[in-house]
Amino acid sequence: MLDIENFDKKFKSIVSSHKWKRFQEMYNSCDNIFIFGHGGNMAIADHAAIDMSRLTSKNVMAPGSGVTAAAIISDESFETWIAKWLEFRTKYESDMSRCLAIGLSCSTTGKSSNCLVNALEWAKNNGMKTCLLAAQEKENIDDSILSI
Repeated sequence: MLDIENFDKKFKSIVSSHKWKRFQEMYNSCDNIFIFGHGGNMAIADHAAIDMSRLTSKNVMAPGSGVTAAAIISDESFETWIAKWLEFRTKYESDMSRCLAIGLSCSTTGKSSNCLVNALEWAKNNGMKTCLLAAQEKENIDDSILSI
């Protein structure tokens, strides 16, 4: 049995938190949003990118397919492919401060988690705003990367 008792209280707690308000401010201030995940979160990121593009005036992109991942991984590595995808997608971006990179994760250990953190670190080091939306706290993540 799935126990989702008090889910509404947890949700309200998250969206009223200081971190969530900071995330909302970052999102509002950016024109270009890059959202990514691994495993099932890759599909969620792709769907979210379509909905955000459709429902807002923002330019929202996600890697979107296993073909994209496989093509980049074959030239890079599993742990760096999303950072390389961000590099490809932003190569002509003149104002990286108007860009937000969002990572989605359910796991916080292993290569799949490192892949997201590496991408967020690349984004931060190149002037983008960053946020990791994770099911669990991620240890050893740079404090300048917002983690919710």
